[in-house]
Amino acid sequence: MQSLLAQVQQRDTELTFKQALIDKLTHEMAILKRMKFAATSERFASTLSPEQRSLEPPRQSRRPVGLSQTVAA
Repeated sequence: MQSLLAQVQQRDTELTFKQALIDKLTHEMAILKRMKFAATSERFASTLSPEQRSLEPPRQSRRPVGLSQTVAA
């Protein structure tokens, strides 16, 4: 019975480690994608003509959602 409990604990430890590794790599991939695609979109935005830029919607300041917005009852 103890060997079964030891195996379960060992697998639980392995599972926790592997899930932490997956989470870490997923986070790294998100950062790398953000860096890659941000660079390409900035490069694309700099090649727009003034006429094309005038068609873009105005940029709004970034504020946390919910802090300045009120819900009408």
